[in-house]
Amino acid sequence: MGIKKLSNLIKDYSPGCIQRRKLQDYNGKIIGIDLSIYLYRFSYREGNPCTSILMQAMRLMKNGALPVYFIDGKPPKEKEGELMARADKRNEATESIDFLKRFIQNPSIEVPEKFEKYRVMSEENLENEIVYINNSLIQIPQQTRVDIKKMFDYMGIPYIEVNGEAEALCAKLNREGYIDGCMSEDTDILANGGKIFIRGFANTSNYVDEYNLEVLLRDLGVDYKKFVDICIMCGCDYTGTIGGISYATAFKYIKKEGDIETIVKKYCVNNQDNKIYYRQGFETTCECDYERAREMFLEDISEGELKKAEDRVEFKQPNVEELLKLVKVSEKVEKQIRKNLPEYYWKLKDLRLKNPEKHI
Repeated sequence: MGIKKLSNLIKDYSPGCIQRRKLQDYNGKIIGIDLSIYLYRFSYREGNPCTSILMQAMRLMKNGALPVYFIDGKPPKEKEGELMARADKRNEATESIDFLKRFIQNPSIEVPEKFEKYRVMSEENLENEIVYINNSLIQIPQQTRVDIKKMFDYMGIPYIEVNGEAEALCAKLNREGYIDGCMSEDTDILANGGKIFIRGFANTSNYVDEYNLEVLLRDLGVDYKKFVDICIMCGCDYTGTIGGISYATAFKYIKKEGDIETIVKKYCVNNQDNKIYYRQGFETTCECDYERAREMFLEDISEGELKKAEDRVEFKQPNVEELLKLVKVSEKVEKQIRKNLPEYYWKLKDLRLKNPEKHI
């Protein structure tokens, strides 16, 4: 989901941390990619995520960058609340589709209050609404996930199956200097300390937006730990927020008070079950375990995670024939793959996970 309203905070206080970049600016760089984001995005926009991911990797390699894909494992227990909320939204969407189908067939049926807005829509608009809601319910089949990994193996490009959140490990490897940047659409990259956050990739463009965390922190006038507290107060996947505090107020309070503990002590009231009330007239409450959320953002890479990354980050000899059996592409694209993929291998095969002591 990302950090709620972080894009607004950046727009208001640090627009200069975003630069438009050419993909060729990442020549000779190792770029970590949050696979899940693009699986869903390409499924929604283009229908076939395998082919789109293949073309994404090819475009990056054409510009001299080695893509390393990070694959989500089991989500941490701290994310259970967010996952339950998403499940509720899926159930509501399914209920809406069921009603819309019945309403199109018989406009005289009783219309519940929550569906009242559909009463005035034309049949064409109602059908478009079904398409729109269906797109929000996209699920990635297990076979597609298996095929994606086979595709990476045949292409020879590295991928890392993470024990937890893919974007978190990707960002922390960048934070510690092992890789050069993180590509995602999820602003959690910045909260996890990713120094170079690459956003806005499209298979039809050679340009992206690059967010520089160092510039962002400088413009905000805070260190990384205080920035994490701002992100938690804005809203993240790991815990609830303190109801009634906007992103601008969160930023102001952290700059003034230094941390969430002081804000809670001075401006909020605790009750049972770790629910926090904001004093100034707001009734919204939620469970807010900000200490655990902070630990998750700040925690270091484990030795096991680092060893796995060191073992996996290597461009291996591609198997073009098996790749083309797995992924169906046009004759034109097939020719490009046959010609270019082996060339990319010889160009990028010596890139490895960086030694941060030498890299910095």
